[in-house]
Amino acid sequence: MPTGNWFDPPTASGYSYQMTEGSLFTQILDLPSGFNQPFTVSANGEVLGTFGPGQSVDFTKLPGGGVSDFTITGIDPGTDPNDPQAFPIKLAFNTPTASFTMQAVVPEPSTLLLATLGAAGLAFCGWRKRGQARPTISPH
Repeated sequence: MPTGNWFDPPTASGYSYQMTEGSLFTQILDLPSGFNQPFTVSANGEVLGTFGPGQSVDFTKLPGGGVSDFTITGIDPGTDPNDPQAFPIKLAFNTPTASFTMQAVVPEPSTLLLATLGAAGLAFCGWRKRGQARPTISPH
């Protein structure tokens, strides 16, 4: 794929981009508009910051002059989460063309289970608290 083009994966809350050959990502040239909150960009095991629609991210300032993979999270579609054009991203490479994969970031099943159990536990505590009789003090 040629450098400087827009690439649009299916809708998700985050994406991991990884080169499949020897090229590097040098920049996110543009992030899309229509989202409720900034995106978190991570590379080389660390968070690079949060970025909003229309902003760019320069990977050439990192050691190696680019990255072979990066992740964008915190994607919260503003209107239609089923829109197939929901997250177009404009990328630049250190070569005229490059091959890479885009993979949706999906929480681990154990994370989903813990979140569900935690929410159920909080709901149960609230229900139980509302159902308890309040002690009354009677004068003697």
